[in-house]
Amino acid sequence: MLPRTVIVLLLLVLTDCGKAPAAPRTQAQFIEAYRSAYNANDKAAILNLVKWDGVPDDLRKAYEQWLTIWIGKHQITSIEMVAYEADPNLPTEIDGRKLESNLTPSFWLIAKNEGHEGFENSKSTGSVKCAVGVDGGVLRFCGMRWVGP
Repeated sequence: MLPRTVIVLLLLVLTDCGKAPAAPRTQAQFIEAYRSAYNANDKAAILNLVKWDGVPDDLRKAYEQWLTIWIGKHQITSIEMVAYEADPNLPTEIDGRKLESNLTPSFWLIAKNEGHEGFENSKSTGSVKCAVGVDGGVLRFCGMRWVGP
């Protein structure tokens, strides 16, 4: 029979196994969550960082592609979060349909990546710029939804 202390220690270890990483509550945690998931080719972990409430399927597919572009083929070379300011270069409508965020944006996550995809022996680069907001104390990528019908 195992001593009571050993049993308690085993239970503590077993309850920590398989836990998902803590939800990112700081900019540093969010940056690391995205960087580590991207560099590890973990699409599910990246998509878990998004607030999906109200995001329709057509926008979800585009968003998934955007956040995971070059995943598994590139590695992040630089990443930062900056204060959110509206970007006049990003669309606020598609085909005449207006878009809105499902979360009030607080920051931009800007990640640059690099790899050797496309042309043999030549470097390719890419970048992601996505709005991040706070949802119940947790940082999340803002999802997009259509305004009106």
